[in-house]
Amino acid sequence: MIDPTNKLIYRKRKYKYQVVEDYTSFYGLMGYDIDNQYYKISPDGFLTAKWLYAWDGCSGPTLDDDTNMVPGLHHDIIYQAIRRGELPLSVKPFADDKLKEEMIERGAPKWRAQMYHDGVTVGGDSSCVPGTDGDDIREAV
Repeated sequence: MIDPTNKLIYRKRKYKYQVVEDYTSFYGLMGYDIDNQYYKISPDGFLTAKWLYAWDGCSGPTLDDDTNMVPGLHHDIIYQAIRRGELPLSVKPFADDKLKEEMIERGAPKWRAQMYHDGVTVGGDSSCVPGTDGDDIREAV
């Protein structure tokens, strides 16, 4: 017999990548102190993707490589923190600019980094709506 109160709560979402050990690097977003099961953003500008953090790489028709993997991870964490209400929406331009900057630092051609930047600047608003991080949670009896 099916118990209608016994619901399976799950996420319907696929990720391409998952961190296999904590990854910490200097990101430069200062003054925020966030520490949850997924990531840590320190007031001194360091960002940590915690063990098993999952992300889907850069969106759109992109090629994931050494020039955009870490920048894409950082960008996804910041957008998720905005969706979760842990960071203000006003941080989005910083994250978008930082994506471009980090890609260039890692060897991406400036035109390619600019293209990614333009994509998230124009198309990233829907991924930064506060309070929407749980939209992919479903229930099944």
